[in-house]
Amino acid sequence: EDNCQLLIQAESLAGYVHVVPELPIGRIVIDAAVHPDFRRRGFGSQLLAWGLGRGRELGVDLAHVGVGEDAYAASAFLEGQGFAPHRLYWELHWEGSMPEYSLPSGTSLRSFRAGDASLLAEVQNAAFDGQWGYSPNSVEDVEYKVQMHRVSHSGILFLVAGTETAGFCWTRIDGPPGNQIGVIWMIGVRPEFRRGGMGRAILLAGMGYLIQQGVKAVELSVDGGNEPAREMYLGLGFRKVGGTLWYERGLKKP
Repeated sequence: EDNCQLLIQAESLAGYVHVVPELPIGRIVIDAAVHPDFRRRGFGSQLLAWGLGRGRELGVDLAHVGVGEDAYAASAFLEGQGFAPHRLYWELHWEGSMPEYSLPSGTSLRSFRAGDASLLAEVQNAAFDGQWGYSPNSVEDVEYKVQMHRVSHSGILFLVAGTETAGFCWTRIDGPPGNQIGVIWMIGVRPEFRRGGMGRAILLAGMGYLIQQGVKAVELSVDGGNEPAREMYLGLGFRKVGGTLWYERGLKKP
């Protein structure tokens, strides 16, 4: 309620702006849109100004907005509002024959169980520490997200090495019955367990789980600047089908 505004024009919903605060990393993410019937009236600028103002109230330093890499009108609008392109995420798609794989020696897989929220938060935060755009998850965040629609506990996999949890793969299934797509929502390996095929193993385990659920295709997104991850996905048969261009603007008071 504090971070979302609706724009009503002549009793119709003309647009909205939603601000997602990520205070631990000093940023907000703004999601906004104007209905096509109400465009070219300055409403987009008003909504964005509210979102930026909300960010200043929250005391963060940066605002980020993601748009499709081929959304040229949206890009031009953001650049006119003082935003600059900062990061490109690739959207990848896979379908075909499942590659054969085996787990690295001394490792095993298990699914998420009740009470694992703190473990999942810990592994996520270790795997993504310092990566662009990642705001550390709390146990409460994870407890909420594992109950979301389309998320199955059996589709959240841990890769265990000895007594340590080396990495995880969090999957979900999107789309209507008969036309469902498997999604690798989040995947990560702790820094001390990287190399040795850990990332590839947990990725293929996640893909294998999704295929067992009956999906024909798998999708994921990756930071276009993360060359090792990007090349691993391409080497397994993923192909780029789109991208999200992230824009950035500082929030110093005008």
